[in-house]
Amino acid sequence: MNTSEPTVPPNSGLLNVADIIVAPNAAFARLRIVPTWGWAFLVASLLGIAGYLLGGPANLHAFETYGPALYGNAPQFQSMDAAHRAQAVQNAMTYGRLFIQFTWVFVPIGLLVGSLVQAVIMLIARTITRAQGTFAQFYALSMTTGVVSSLGFLLAGIIAVIRGPAAYATPSAFQEGIPGLAMLAPGAGPKLAALLTVLNVTGLWALVLAALGLIAIGNFSRVAAWGTIVISLLLTLLFVVSTAR
Repeated sequence: MNTSEPTVPPNSGLLNVADIIVAPNAAFARLRIVPTWGWAFLVASLLGIAGYLLGGPANLHAFETYGPALYGNAPQFQSMDAAHRAQAVQNAMTYGRLFIQFTWVFVPIGLLVGSLVQAVIMLIARTITRAQGTFAQFYALSMTTGVVSSLGFLLAGIIAVIRGPAAYATPSAFQEGIPGLAMLAPGAGPKLAALLTVLNVTGLWALVLAALGLIAIGNFSRVAAWGTIVISLLLTLLFVVSTAR
């Protein structure tokens, strides 16, 4: 009797990119056998980069709106005389514009690091709950669900083009364009706004897929799978809120 796992096609990584959206169970079945993530990383990176490039003018307009007041009130500049403070603010604005123009460079880095952190959390949860699965499987699962998360950045970029740069005036305005809880609190402070932007449609969709993936790939119980993803979300929210300015 043959008890070996079924084979998967050589282009399984590319199939996973499509199936994680339209047929996630098929993607999970292949990831359980061959935990590949190269295609997912490439597609997710391109989606995220496209989103940030489309949203570039909107982000620059927002920066030009809030940047002068932000840097003008910076504590490190208050001890300077007016002339030096004005020069310092101008320099900060120059570097800020440059950073915004090349934000897209950090998309692949964010995917690699984010998938690593989530895979480690899944691995720890597997050990605690005595479930199954390897680090390679968890990393591939996280990277593949990252395709869905990156769709959010593309959506935000498209919305920015439709609305026009003039509609953006705050640091979090671009990500608030992704349908989610941030739309319910347009006047929220920086920390609350940053927290609410995480709770968007594509981000939560990716988390749901990650939980279902743990059940399918690692034989996690439902309680363990959802508990792992909730902890991952809470850590993300803690990081976002603590770094929001």
